[in-house]
Amino acid sequence: MNDSNNLSIISQVTKYVSENDFSGWCKHDALNSPILKFLSFKNKWPRLIFVQGMMRFPINLRRIFLVEKSRNPKGIALFAKSYLLLYQSTGDKEYKDIAVDLLNWLIENHSNKAGKYHGYCWGYNFAWQSPFFYAPKYSPNLTVTVFPGEAFILASLALKKRKYLEFARGAADFLLNDLPILYETSWEKCLGYVPKGVTQEVINVNSMTAAFLAKLYKVTKIEIYKEEAIKLVNFVASRAIDGKKWTYTTDVRHSYVDNYHTGGIIDEMLETMENLNYWKWEKILNLATEYYRSRLFTEEGAPKNTDKKKYPYDIHGAAQGIITFSKMSRINIKYLKMAERILDWTIDNLYSGEGYFYYQKTRFFTKKFTFMRWCNAWMLYALSEYTYANKNNAKNL
Repeated sequence: MNDSNNLSIISQVTKYVSENDFSGWCKHDALNSPILKFLSFKNKWPRLIFVQGMMRFPINLRRIFLVEKSRNPKGIALFAKSYLLLYQSTGDKEYKDIAVDLLNWLIENHSNKAGKYHGYCWGYNFAWQSPFFYAPKYSPNLTVTVFPGEAFILASLALKKRKYLEFARGAADFLLNDLPILYETSWEKCLGYVPKGVTQEVINVNSMTAAFLAKLYKVTKIEIYKEEAIKLVNFVASRAIDGKKWTYTTDVRHSYVDNYHTGGIIDEMLETMENLNYWKWEKILNLATEYYRSRLFTEEGAPKNTDKKKYPYDIHGAAQGIITFSKMSRINIKYLKMAERILDWTIDNLYSGEGYFYYQKTRFFTKKFTFMRWCNAWMLYALSEYTYANKNNAKNL
């Protein structure tokens, strides 16, 4: 895809998400339905069935079940990061203005107004029931907090305003003080996903936290961020199966190697090494990237569901592939072609042509509905990373 086509789609997506006030439905928001919330009787298993059933159903039932559209803090952070990158790539002041508005919204809508936790934190705009824990609406968790934290670091650099670092450091305070430590030695560490009630070791949340802390270390030079980042990635690296792939949790027998979590771990390891200038895990990074390329995408660039299952092709997997290979082009320029291949497939198969992206393509049909965060925030971020990579690679040729 050439730059003009890329920027045209970015413009169309910007128009769509702005007209919808960056609000929408979410993949996991079934419990925002007053009907399903009542019918769950505050019980784990009905909650889990409703969340998983709504998520997997071939048509979108949310309007029928009275699920309201709203802003997702993780989605808002993704949009903010996207527009900051686009501002850096193009110099277009419109992107800067949108990003600042979104950052202000994150500042005003953090989840620690009661002072229950350290610093600043954020949570999903829906109640979430996983097999491992239940999290009430807007209760803070690790992954939703990392994304605003990263957006604030990027804002401090792109806009040259250090005031944003207060909120990034606040996110680090929450991550390092309020989340349970599920495993720790002198050289490894594994954090829990939510402040309490979880024992399952989820691998990617540790690489995610490490990348954020590494970026924060680079701009603050506060040593604890570097020390914690190294321990977190050591945990991730030592859990790499055959030195090149990861299941979602450390419970290998009951877990799986999926597309977008694998891609996330790869680019998070890369960014940790770049920001710390500490290349201990480079061999694992390279092996994992090749495994990801060869086993989690088709020849055409479609994102496989897992390394053992092709369908459904999910928009998040497509977005993550574009992001990961755009970032990995900093190591090897050949990966930008892989990002382009995935992007071309995505536009041909999962783009509506009207500013939003479809959810999934199954073997037999396409789920032609959209989620603001899962589909459009992730794809706008993918487009912005691809644009940024293209600009910087052209500059270095």
